[in-house]
Amino acid sequence: MIQVMRKATILIQDNIDQTYIDLDDILYVHVQKNYTYIHRTDGSESVHLVTLKDVMDKIDAVSDYSVSNFKQLGRSHIVNTAYVSKVEIKRRCITLQCNGRTIELKINSNKNQLLELGNLLKQQMTTDTLIKPRIQYTIDAETYDELCGQIIEIDGVDCVDLGLPSGRKWAIENLEAPLGDIPKMFAWGETTSKINGTEDNYQFGKAGSMTKYTEADGLKQLCPEKDAATCILGKKWRTPTLKDFQELMECCKWQWCIWGDYHGCRVIGPNGNSIFLHAGGTAGINRECQGYYWTSSLNEPEDNYAYYCTFCEYIEGEDAATLCYDEVEERYWAFYIRPVAD
Repeated sequence: MIQVMRKATILIQDNIDQTYIDLDDILYVHVQKNYTYIHRTDGSESVHLVTLKDVMDKIDAVSDYSVSNFKQLGRSHIVNTAYVSKVEIKRRCITLQCNGRTIELKINSNKNQLLELGNLLKQQMTTDTLIKPRIQYTIDAETYDELCGQIIEIDGVDCVDLGLPSGRKWAIENLEAPLGDIPKMFAWGETTSKINGTEDNYQFGKAGSMTKYTEADGLKQLCPEKDAATCILGKKWRTPTLKDFQELMECCKWQWCIWGDYHGCRVIGPNGNSIFLHAGGTAGINRECQGYYWTSSLNEPEDNYAYYCTFCEYIEGEDAATLCYDEVEERYWAFYIRPVAD
């Protein structure tokens, strides 16, 4: 059990020992099996039979202390952000510097948490991180024809052949969200759009009691009758799979940019044709700096989650946006869908 004893000091007490720790002395905390290791700024460490959540809860409870200095990343780490010198999203790691020592931590966390950490550090201006705004450029194109290159039509839907190895064709617009219209978003597996997705308004139940796409039915991909892209556009169209987005990221050049009033990524295929993926895709969250797109692929083994693609304007270099095609989120969330045709 952990109890707060005095300002900026917590008492960590387990079956073995009890230790008073000033929060200013904590560099980072990590969990290994059943034990929590607290690493101090002087290089020492202590081991405790308590959970990471216990430690974080009591840090938060010390209301007189600037708790924003501490951030939990995933299920394994708490870091004192005052000592973070570098954030690398693709590698999922951070670098700490303290008293002449450099420590690199591999973080078992999704990329959104690392992005939030980078944004926090920017606001605090306490460190120089590798997360920084891209040198944005504006697309000088007034129409989709000027932007995309050669546009073709499949069953009345405008799309582009990007020259991908699979031959996949990508629609030039999000599903039911043409440029200039109110963005349409969909919960995973639902065929009608919604403004906001919640666990209470999800068609297929709640975590632990899903009614479709579960271990019981063995379905791992959206069926055509529950694929919004197929239901709305016709049988030649579908929601991209996890592998479709992987191919799009690995074979194309992604550039963060502004097109008219819209922020997002221009995705340039091997043949020079391109599409524009709009930022947004959630209910008012990061509408100008991050995009969210569903795949049709269910997560395993946690069937209340599905895979989505995300990209944002914060990068580690100067040639590509920060990308991830294999993040997972609870199925009730409402994201964008960008249809594909085989």
